[in-house]
Amino acid sequence: MSQRLPIVLIEWIDAENSSGWETIEDAIGHNCPTIHSAGFLLKESKSHTTLAVTVGEPDACGVMRIPRGMIVKKTTLRRAKKR
Repeated sequence: MSQRLPIVLIEWIDAENSSGWETIEDAIGHNCPTIHSAGFLLKESKSHTTLAVTVGEPDACGVMRIPRGMIVKKTTLRRAKKR
């Protein structure tokens, strides 16, 4: 099954928070981090994209769901093979 799944690289903006006091100037001076995640593309929906790091039919491990609004770019590293 893993050969039938595309492998993609997703560039996305992650949310961030701080745990302590900081000046307002410092708080507004930071950007959210840009993240790069690669894996087997399991699903794309209106709300999110689902990747898995490891696939062993019928299971997947290291599953990540990235909200679509946070995705900047998707690059296909390997296209899905037909059955």
